[in-house]
Amino acid sequence: MQQSVEELQYQLRRARASEADIRSSLAARSSALRTVLRLGALAELRLPQCGPIRMPNAADAERDALRAAVQEQLQWNLQLRRASGHIAGAAERTADARDNPSRRTFSAEFV
Repeated sequence: MQQSVEELQYQLRRARASEADIRSSLAARSSALRTVLRLGALAELRLPQCGPIRMPNAADAERDALRAAVQEQLQWNLQLRRASGHIAGAAERTADARDNPSRRTFSAEFV
């Protein structure tokens, strides 16, 4: 019994260490992804640089570029959500037709 408890405690320690590693990796990846997305959204605002002095972006232009990138991402999310809803709805209809053969319906493309 004692050996079993020790084994379970060891597995618990390993699981906690793995969870901490995963959280750390997730935080690093999230930060890197945010940086890449921000650089991509602001790529068109970059001015050619001559010499060591870099001209800062106008705050309004940066805000507009980030807003446009967020709006584009929201549009993609909406399309994906609609598509997944369509797929989920089709799966529900398929399961319902399988479970209730008397209620089978066919889409217009098959009629």
